[in-house]
Amino acid sequence: MNKIIILLFCFLASTAGCTSRNTYITIETDFVGEMGDFMVAGSGKAIIDWGDGSAPQTVKLGELPKPNFMQIITDVWRVPHTYTAPGTKIITVTGNVTGLRSGRTRAATVIDVSRMPGLKLLECGEERLTALDVSKNTVLTELDCRFNDLTALDISRNTALKTLFCGENRLSALDVSRNPALRWLYCNGNQLTADALSEIFAALPARIAKDDATIYCSGNPGYPELSGGDKTFVRTKNWKIL
Repeated sequence: MNKIIILLFCFLASTAGCTSRNTYITIETDFVGEMGDFMVAGSGKAIIDWGDGSAPQTVKLGELPKPNFMQIITDVWRVPHTYTAPGTKIITVTGNVTGLRSGRTRAATVIDVSRMPGLKLLECGEERLTALDVSKNTVLTELDCRFNDLTALDISRNTALKTLFCGENRLSALDVSRNPALRWLYCNGNQLTADALSEIFAALPARIAKDDATIYCSGNPGYPELSGGDKTFVRTKNWKIL
């Protein structure tokens, strides 16, 4: 199968969050065409080697906006590139990157961010991931991994996580007990039973009304079986349930 391999490097040892020379993301795909949704954010400049023989591209990075990167996408972070021929490409991005979107290629099978501790946002939805390790990304605040083939997701080390999109995977359990900052949880369209959903409800952090905390959990086999008591319990924590 033809491949695209993306390696993301942050090797400036003096920069907070970029302490390793071996930070990388790997994407394997038979993709040909424009990667119009590949995005990077951070500070300073990044050099992108697209791995297809074209000249390395230097881009000025834009900082992650507040409060929600995924809702404020502009051309500041988008770095398109067109591949005209199949085959293996190695893309190397060098710089102080704090946010990344993998491209929504619907073909990525591996994304390794274990050596990118300064990452605050990772959007790797609409790929073909069967596993995702974010245990080293302790400052991660937003994670979008929906529309993949994940059967498990460990977010126990992501204590700063505020937004999690993990819907439309194959999750049968999800532990949010160590995510006190969580406000928006999209776990719809998985394989969560009523018991699994009840465990999630019990672990949700208490919020205040102005947080507008919301959990989307429809489309799971256990959702129709939820009792009125389950839904009331979630609302007592100032969470909306949809």
